[in-house]
Amino acid sequence: MSGRLGPGVIYGLHGGDGVIRYVGQSKAGIAGRLSGHRGTARAGSTQPVHTWMREAGIESVVAVTLHEVPEGASMDDAEAEWIARSRAEYPDVNLNTVARSTTREVTAVERARRSARAKAMWADPEAKEKLTKAIGEAMSRPESRERVSEASKAMWADPEARARQSEAARANWTAPEYRARISEASKALWTDPEHRARMREAARAQMADPAVRARLSEASKANWTAPEYRARISESAKAQWADPEFRARVDEALERGRHTRWHTNRGIRKPGCEFCQKSPSRSAESPQARESRLHNPTPEEDHHEG
Repeated sequence: MSGRLGPGVIYGLHGGDGVIRYVGQSKAGIAGRLSGHRGTARAGSTQPVHTWMREAGIESVVAVTLHEVPEGASMDDAEAEWIARSRAEYPDVNLNTVARSTTREVTAVERARRSARAKAMWADPEAKEKLTKAIGEAMSRPESRERVSEASKAMWADPEARARQSEAARANWTAPEYRARISEASKALWTDPEHRARMREAARAQMADPAVRARLSEASKANWTAPEYRARISESAKAQWADPEFRARVDEALERGRHTRWHTNRGIRKPGCEFCQKSPSRSAESPQARESRLHNPTPEEDHHEG
């Protein structure tokens, strides 16, 4: 814990669009801080925040409370965390990587300390709800998504940044608790019918684009020319098939597929088929068609029915 101590507030400034461009702290409330910023901006201050305020329109700038710092807690630490959070949408918040004009290099110990503080803040239901709502509202605007997209493209154009992200991803996936957390989040999403419908529509729209199909095809071909990729897929498949639960799920899916093909699609209910017993009766086939099929079965039907 360092610097100024609470109680106090961490506030953000935006130009009426909800996109936080500056994060600060105050022990006297945000109204006074906003008034002070406006006066300083009118006086011609060359600080980045005041230059931005003049460009956005001084009177249009809005101050919002981001976090209430309890008594005895570090306001500087809380401010640093909210700067980092706000950069998820606008990368140049405050134009510096550490709050209070600190320019020292961030060490591994410092990163771990900040990570612990961030986790603690996200564990606070009120703070989590407030930030989630702010991010959701911001990302619903096309201009916000475009800014995030451009920032992401710029980062991935940097080989060192790509290497860091790749290394971090590999480190995460070696942790069982991380994989379990991602798995649970994914399962929860897919239980939402609206989410499933959106994903289906997005996939259909994407695959309807010939350029996308061509790009995916080329990427797949390139992957299969790499021995390490083939080896990784092979090991993954072996691990899956060594799992009795996975084999059972596949067997059930195959049996259900055969049931759908030979029974459901032909209007048949067979006493010995467990899926027929579970499914409601269907009579899509006309009596004439059924009579004709029973007297003239295909070789596959004859074999299956027997």
